[in-house]
Amino acid sequence: MLRILVPVDFSRNTNAGIRYAVNFALHTKSTLIFFHCSEVLIPTGSSKESFRNATERDLAIKEKRLIKKIDLVRKSMVDLLEGVPTEYVVSSGGVVTNRIIEAVKEQKADLLIMATHGASGLKKLFMGSVTSEIIGETDVPVLAIPIRYRYKPINTIVYACDMKNFDGEVFQVLTFSNLIGATVEVLTFNHPVATDRRRREKLKGCAISYSVLTLGDTSLLEHLKNHLKSRAGAVLCMFTGQQNWWNKLIGSSKTKELAMQLTFPLLAFSKTGRKWGTRFNISDSVKS
Repeated sequence: MLRILVPVDFSRNTNAGIRYAVNFALHTKSTLIFFHCSEVLIPTGSSKESFRNATERDLAIKEKRLIKKIDLVRKSMVDLLEGVPTEYVVSSGGVVTNRIIEAVKEQKADLLIMATHGASGLKKLFMGSVTSEIIGETDVPVLAIPIRYRYKPINTIVYACDMKNFDGEVFQVLTFSNLIGATVEVLTFNHPVATDRRRREKLKGCAISYSVLTLGDTSLLEHLKNHLKSRAGAVLCMFTGQQNWWNKLIGSSKTKELAMQLTFPLLAFSKTGRKWGTRFNISDSVKS
């Protein structure tokens, strides 16, 4: 099944991501890779041997801290982690975002699970922050989890789509949904996808439905919150680079909109043209 990389920085904010990842891995029979990147401070003028020794000591210490942190979170979850294949990886040096991206490749991860913060966090998520750099460079999706979100098995992936690369994107979304046993709802606000006979026929047999939002006087963010709230176990799925969606979602200057908390998980794919999920054996009906 999936190999999931979970970055950990020892702060309490990462606990939400850890807890969600454990439950997600348990329900999907996936493997967890807890990853920490350590910055080693070495005095100027130190020899190569001193640097190597200091790095090795620091990595050993950080690995113990990583295992201890995960163990503390695990104990609060009634030993759920016991049923999940788990690996611990500690790295040193370099920019954290680069090391996470490298770790995804080195560990052959299929998914990143990370905790995030409210609306300001959502804005940073796709507008130049650490996570946006990761999404823009890695070939795997990122599942961003609000720090106060309580785990629910994913039943529906609400795929918010601008229809600019639908055929290529829906393959990735359907592949992911197929792996975790979820259905897909295509959600758009500017395209009558529900009446597109060619696409509907092409995806006949897939667990997929279609909805079109009418915005009116309510913001897109508020529409999305209400839409997901009415669907238990739903996550919002988007591809980076969808300017129509992003501008309406986080481009507003209204303080109230920017202050809203992200209360639902967000599954983000990179809109780069690179297809995720081709290594998995899936039904021909899913392929685009």
